[in-house]
Amino acid sequence: MKKKTVFGLITSVAAAAFLFTGVSKANADTTLTVGASPTPHAKILEHVKPELKKEGIDLKIKKYDDYIIPNKALANKEIDANYFQHTPFLNN
Repeated sequence: MKKKTVFGLITSVAAAAFLFTGVSKANADTTLTVGASPTPHAKILEHVKPELKKEGIDLKIKKYDDYIIPNKALANKEIDANYFQHTPFLNN
């Protein structure tokens, strides 16, 4: 079950990255900066990073230890996306 969940998260992040950037291999390299909590989100992004690089996306991961600062960074366009919410939070 845990492997299935991690695979689903990785797939979701990769799909979101492609949708948000609209990048194809023919385009110039694009940098995508994502703010994430160190565990597990940043670790998951580290696994996705090589696959995104193959698609021309340079993934930069900024780690945050709180849940307010990444939202502010996103609002201020300091990062392109944030990735730290968990399922119970999203279900509320």
